[in-house]
Amino acid sequence: MAFAENIGSSWAAGYGVCIMSIAEVKRLPFAEKLQIMEAIWEDLRAQAERVPVPQWHKDLLDERRQAVAEGREELLDWDSIKDSLPSRRKS
Repeated sequence: MAFAENIGSSWAAGYGVCIMSIAEVKRLPFAEKLQIMEAIWEDLRAQAERVPVPQWHKDLLDERRQAVAEGREELLDWDSIKDSLPSRRKS
């Protein structure tokens, strides 16, 4: 069993929030799991600017933007991509 699954519920000092073990989260109803996931995602999104982006990521994005601008590549929207997947094709 993973370490985090052994941790019991407790109150985080100074934060006034309940810390749950992974096992406790797994027992929650689906709707509550979604609420927790949405709260975590919102917190991560709010902190995204603090995450350092490696220079090679920036360089790769610049190369891809240039390829699109020069007509060597094209941008596809997500719906087009999903519709092209074999599992989504209508027979």
